Amino acid sequence: MWGWVREARPRDQYAAAGWASCLTLPREISLDDAGDLRVKPAAELRQLRGAALFERDLSLGPDQSDALDGARGDCLEIACRVTSANCASLAIQFRRSPDGQQFTELSYDYATGCLRLRRDQSTATPEVTTEPCAYDLRLGEGETLDLTIYLDRSVIEIYANDRLSMTSRIYPDRDDAQGLRLFAVGGSANLHARVWPMKSIWD
Repeated sequence: MWGWVREARPRDQYAAAGWASCLTLPREISLDDAGDLRVKPAAELRQLRGAALFERDLSLGPDQSDALDGARGDCLEIACRVTSANCASLAIQFRRSPDGQQFTELSYDYATGCLRLRRDQSTATPEVTTEPCAYDLRLGEGETLDLTIYLDRSVIEIYANDRLSMTSRIYPDRDDAQGLRLFAVGGSANLHARVWPMKSIWD
């Protein structure tokens, strides 16, 4: 299945760019044994991965951040599997400028089960849409948080635990907004993180 990615910028801006909206990456849709809908990125997308920029087990202490060792870019696949968490929330910032003034942030609140995409710091351009996106993702007993994030310049696609997909648009206006930051709030977390650059889907 493919979804449709709508614009979040004014008509004059996408008219000037010469294109508007696009298809999502292909998704695999299935039903589990309980009859619930499952969604995940198509397995063939792994062919677009370049050499890994980062792959490591991480232990994040209270309010300690990890810059993912310089992994950066605007066309990336980011995978995080949280094996244990004793924190209020876990967050990852991407398209982050070195001074931290511009970024987009995905966070998971363990108390409420809310997966939230924050876009209010993603650009200094006032005309584009920057409202947050939020979805309910309550984890079952012993279930780990498993996130896959695709960045493709202005497009963000997020998959969580094979049962939620979230697509959004951002328009960073700084060329240096390419960094990553991963951190736990109010506690600690253990996870395995991987980052790959994504090659073009076109030959």
